[in-house]
Amino acid sequence: MLKKGVLLASFGLVASAILLRKRSKQIYQDIFVKNDNNQYNEALDEKFYQDMEEQYSRIHEYDIISHDGLKLHGAYVESPLWSNTVVIVCHGYTISGKQLSKRAKYYLDNYKFNVFLPDWRGHGKSEGKFACFGVVDHQDLMLWINKIIETKGPQIQIVLDGTSMGAATILQAVDKGLPNNVKCLVADSSFDTLENWITHEIVNKYYSLKHPTIDTINNLLEKEVGFSIYDGNVVKAVSNARVPIIFIHGGSDNVVPTKMVYPLYNACSSEKELVIIPEADHCRGLYIDFYSYHQAVSEFLSRHVKGVKNEN
Repeated sequence: MLKKGVLLASFGLVASAILLRKRSKQIYQDIFVKNDNNQYNEALDEKFYQDMEEQYSRIHEYDIISHDGLKLHGAYVESPLWSNTVVIVCHGYTISGKQLSKRAKYYLDNYKFNVFLPDWRGHGKSEGKFACFGVVDHQDLMLWINKIIETKGPQIQIVLDGTSMGAATILQAVDKGLPNNVKCLVADSSFDTLENWITHEIVNKYYSLKHPTIDTINNLLEKEVGFSIYDGNVVKAVSNARVPIIFIHGGSDNVVPTKMVYPLYNACSSEKELVIIPEADHCRGLYIDFYSYHQAVSEFLSRHVKGVKNEN
């Protein structure tokens, strides 16, 4: 009888392990593998051009080839007035650059900056099968920065703006030898480490156990994509920053919890500012409390970008 009980218990453990591994694979697929949410959608292009009606004639489409042979896409919007500054507006997870038309217009309308909107690999019109959360994308960002300098001239000023995964991407580039053209970063709602954010998703969205779920996910990631969850250490990157950074986060953010901004701010080795918008959820600070957001960003840009006046 005891032997039978041991066998049943062993069978139950094996069955549970198999189910958990299957569940872990599905979570990996949901998070990292390109799906219908980040497929290119022609309707998004149409909406972008409608939103940008006044700048329609000044929109230019660009493609480059990544270090591993992917065709990457981006859209460049010229300012209605001559400007020596380009802001690279970097989108978050599962969306595309052109879905940030409101954020692009914020920089066009308030600062008369030129705006560049890249599509990260696996998103929008860019090729790629996987979402890389900045671990690889920051290398693509460096290519776009060099492309802009090559196209617009060595005197061009560049501001890096990112929301969510886009913020994590620009922050992971700060210790990779950014050219002097990059004057400052506006990082809105970044995670601190990819490990912590994946753990947050595993526990709070998928109601699973961190271990062995994250171990299975990481094994698949290393095998299929070529990097580790532990490579996405944004805190480590900003600890070697040399460019001014303003960190912004919503005080009611449950997608990338607000607590993740504090290790980033504390570790940052460059000039830095921290802005918490108390009532804002994920990446909504600009829209929930425009005045506070704009006041902070305007004052920050006026100190680091030539030609920007703080009119608050």
